[in-house]
Amino acid sequence: MKRGDNVKTIEYFPWSEFVLNESIIELKKGVLPCLDIELSGICDLIKVTGGCIYCDSYSQINDNYTNELKLDEIIQIIKDGKKLGVRWVYICGLGEPLNDPKFFDIISFLRKLNINVSLFSNGIYITEKNIDFLFQHSVNLILKCDSLDSYVFNKILGGKNAEEHKLAQKICTTITKLLEHGYSSNPNNPSLAVSIVPTKYNITHIPSLLEFCLNNNIFPLVGELECAGRAKKIYSILCPTNEQLKELHKSLKKILGEDYKIPICPAAVAGLHLNNIGDVIIHKDTGINCGWFSLREPEMVTIGNIRTTSLRVLFEKVQNYRKNLYDSSNLRHWIKKYQFNESKLIFGGCGGKMLTKYFLGIMTKIYGTNGGGNK
Repeated sequence: MKRGDNVKTIEYFPWSEFVLNESIIELKKGVLPCLDIELSGICDLIKVTGGCIYCDSYSQINDNYTNELKLDEIIQIIKDGKKLGVRWVYICGLGEPLNDPKFFDIISFLRKLNINVSLFSNGIYITEKNIDFLFQHSVNLILKCDSLDSYVFNKILGGKNAEEHKLAQKICTTITKLLEHGYSSNPNNPSLAVSIVPTKYNITHIPSLLEFCLNNNIFPLVGELECAGRAKKIYSILCPTNEQLKELHKSLKKILGEDYKIPICPAAVAGLHLNNIGDVIIHKDTGINCGWFSLREPEMVTIGNIRTTSLRVLFEKVQNYRKNLYDSSNLRHWIKKYQFNESKLIFGGCGGKMLTKYFLGIMTKIYGTNGGGNK
């Protein structure tokens, strides 16, 4: 992503073409390149404000998490993953990772094994001490930031209670402190991105936010609102019209000097997705680890549980599921259906608008009848 011909490309390295291609090559060799791990369902933001108004995991957060994976179980998963070739761990989804008591021990162990980390956080609970820890452990970060206007952003973070606790201000201050600490200052330092969801509340604020990102070497990850989780009840109130999204896309193109496209997370196609109770889950229709690209509640299937089945066997089962899926006519019918729906998208979700043309194309090359991969 760039602004004009003379401005260097800005990317979020964990989602870069380099890491994606490297992961695909490893996967085709039968190596497991990455893990996508959900940690705890704990999110203290819900206790403070009731949570983000469009949270897709609200029904699972702060639920009964007595059955969650313990620290020693996650450590063993990481050890087993390392033996299978894991180079990256992506921590994205469910609760707020920094509210999880296991978090810092897990990050320290990943660093010890020289495994790269990409972390999605709301940023509220990142302190100056945490910043130093994250930087020293080379943790790449995606932070939630929907607007630089604190009133608008607090409205999304929970309204009056968010405003009272100045949560938007805390997140913006954290971003500034991350930059001051060295995030995104050069290619050898951890990458920094912000997740931006256009709603009717913040859509006019996004161009200025994008300018801020580009001026500070932060990757802006703009994805459409999901009709899922809490957003389903207020989707018609929150979701911008297609015309508004088209105008935003034009504005971003003018700022960037090129079309805005969402990159593909390598963990979606090249890893295993473990939830907080140890289930390995994948999207039923595509075999992709993340189902949110469809911008609807995803239909996921459970392949097995790490407490009863080894990581190696679970990896083999996922590979076999995908191989069978990409040899079937059912997938082709689903792709045709999604291509129709995808044509209506302006930005799209994970994988953007290029899902069927590129994202599923990757999977077909790896697992399809005429492709490579494990047959």
